Amino acid sequence: MSELGEPRVMAVVVSWNPDPALLTRQFAALGPQIAKLIVVDNASSPAVQSIIAAAVADCGGEYHPQEENTGLAAAQVHGIGRALILGASHVLLLDQDSLPAADMIARLLTALSDLAGRGFPVAAVGPRLIAARDGGSSPWVRFHWWGVEKIPAGDALTPPYTASDFLIASGLLAPASVYETVGLPEAGLFIDNVDMEWSFRARARGFRLYGVNAAVLTHRLGERTAYLPGLRRLGAIHIHGPLRQYYQIRNRLRLYSRRYCPWAWKLQDFPRALFKLFYFSCVVPPRGRNARMMALAVWDALRGVSGRCPYE
Repeated sequence: MSELGEPRVMAVVVSWNPDPALLTRQFAALGPQIAKLIVVDNASSPAVQSIIAAAVADCGGEYHPQEENTGLAAAQVHGIGRALILGASHVLLLDQDSLPAADMIARLLTALSDLAGRGFPVAAVGPRLIAARDGGSSPWVRFHWWGVEKIPAGDALTPPYTASDFLIASGLLAPASVYETVGLPEAGLFIDNVDMEWSFRARARGFRLYGVNAAVLTHRLGERTAYLPGLRRLGAIHIHGPLRQYYQIRNRLRLYSRRYCPWAWKLQDFPRALFKLFYFSCVVPPRGRNARMMALAVWDALRGVSGRCPYE
């Protein structure tokens, strides 16, 4: 906290060959809302790095280029650690392709204060996610034995907060003190399921997570989306390349063996994993490479492999 007792929010942005124009817009939107910007770059091309460095310098932030792609989780750990050293009261995580509304952080801080005043042990809050492609809002999610409950995210006129079993990392705002109890993101997961694992770990330690309907973040999920013919109501399928299929399959299988990950999620997610193995191996090109990378992911999960994909 600052000397006046006001929140000292620091934003940690992880970049890897981003769209410079979008990143500049993000920095401009963040500037009036935060005390410090910390950008951790995962070995973007030299030309892109120079653009990022100049943009960060223009807004008085810190730029931390990595010599190699250490992964999203390790970059978050680096950035969060730096924010804590600098005396952040709260840490905001953001992906490079997310654009916060002008009042997003203020609304998230208000939610944290209100929920704490009610006596709720809150690990983090997150904004309503607006898809950059179609303008739709991602739902809040709860896992039950009987299925996945998807709660529509509304606007400022709806109930202000919605309890959720996990929050995606981009837009996640957490008090600095929470990281002392819950711990930092797991670097070994590299990129996928990092936010889910941290959310489950926080909940296992007695904390709660809430979505804030009035706080808005425009975000892009997946390289593209698709819908099953006649089953659009099941929601969009986010299409990623073979390398991301490797991380998604390997990491979710690794989480199945952890006691703090809820059984309700495991029961709902395992059929999804089987579907992904079939769908991306038989339908989505490049089918052969998808099949190979997901088979290697299963083998590596059984062997306990973590970190960067050894077949990249």
